Amino acid sequence: MKVKVRGIYSNAVSRFLQDSGVEIAEDNPASKSGEDSGTVVYDSEDLNGLTVQGENSEKIAELFKSSFFDIIVRKKEMGAIYVGEVVDVQGSDTLLDLGNGKKGILFRSCYRRGTKVLVQVKGRSKNGYILSTSLRLFGDSLVLIQDGFTKVSKHVFDLKEREKLLEISNEIDLRGYGILWKSLAQGKSQDELKNEINSLLKKELDLRKMCSAEQGPGLVENGITIYSIDFGLEAKQKLDKLRNDMHPTVKNHHLLKSAGYQNLVDFTEKLLVNNLDVLQHFSSFVVDLGPKENSFYTIVHKKPSGKEVLLKGRVEKILENGVVVRRKISPESNHDSIYSSSREKGDYILTTIINGEWFVTHEYYSAGGKLKARYYNINTGNEVMPRFSRYLDLEIDVVQEEGKEKTIIDWDKLKQVRDSRMVSEELYNRAVDIAKKLSGDTK
Repeated sequence: MKVKVRGIYSNAVSRFLQDSGVEIAEDNPASKSGEDSGTVVYDSEDLNGLTVQGENSEKIAELFKSSFFDIIVRKKEMGAIYVGEVVDVQGSDTLLDLGNGKKGILFRSCYRRGTKVLVQVKGRSKNGYILSTSLRLFGDSLVLIQDGFTKVSKHVFDLKEREKLLEISNEIDLRGYGILWKSLAQGKSQDELKNEINSLLKKELDLRKMCSAEQGPGLVENGITIYSIDFGLEAKQKLDKLRNDMHPTVKNHHLLKSAGYQNLVDFTEKLLVNNLDVLQHFSSFVVDLGPKENSFYTIVHKKPSGKEVLLKGRVEKILENGVVVRRKISPESNHDSIYSSSREKGDYILTTIINGEWFVTHEYYSAGGKLKARYYNINTGNEVMPRFSRYLDLEIDVVQEEGKEKTIIDWDKLKQVRDSRMVSEELYNRAVDIAKKLSGDTK
């Protein structure tokens, strides 16, 4: 098993994989696409974890899950292409038979019954696949997007590389397709990248020919399986230690890089090679950037599904190792059920988030300052930064109306996350133990 690793976690992840018996593929710009490795590990879009793609992606994802307990792993299958046959039209929606008992739906479309349509899976619902006639064709270095715009991944930092990729896009007749250039395109030759584009364009023509010749509905092109791995605070700290075994590494290296301080971290670590005194001042320098009282502040609440909920407010108080944020409650907002029945105009929330703590406390107050309820959100270790904080939500929570007993809620949601293999048994048990401790449950 050979794996290619890219991104801000590359040194530590490569060391971890090598220690686990996995061979790391060296970058070779002269090689053909996919020749070096069948599996690629690279940064997630929000830099808070990894994306794993390729033939051994499941094994790599399981390896991480068995070694890093405060992570969440999501499996996503996407991009399969079918020849579908229209079986029904309901208003502006078209229902298709995809073969082998599979069904799908095209929204806002209209075809006659019996028509064969080339479609791609975009998602799933309880009634079947969600389909689109606008294709996405996946390559190692790029994605061709029908009727899309051409753009370069934000993780391609080198301006010359970005210019080269955009120039290549303009030199080829894309037949109505746009290109999403991946960070994996960096370092490859123009000829290699052009060959990859032309190969995908030829595949598109072949697929449409198959649609014309196909007698019945069925699968014509397999999709891709991607594993998304979100890191908690302790996972990043473990990666820091792995990296520090090889290179001078500032405290919270991966936390700071994932928060957008890549250039500052790189600069400081270059100084570390010759001046170790820099190490003790770096984290304090970042902390001095903020937050400031009454400044805007955002709490990034990331669900196991991958959905991010942004909790925004103003800094009420600076704590030694955290922050208190005051948040407004809008009349139409859907707040916690324990509080909804007593909500009144002018109510507000004070949210206390402590760095490294495994829960966040929300206190609900009336306009006059009377405490109404507390809500303890249980999550991975809080990452408190100058302008925002972040954690991975673990679903289970503890609630308390003022004057009443504390109660554990949403235990069933955490069980569903565990049963779907998104979290380890160890992380599940940690969340339950914290909930019990907060609620006073001694059983």
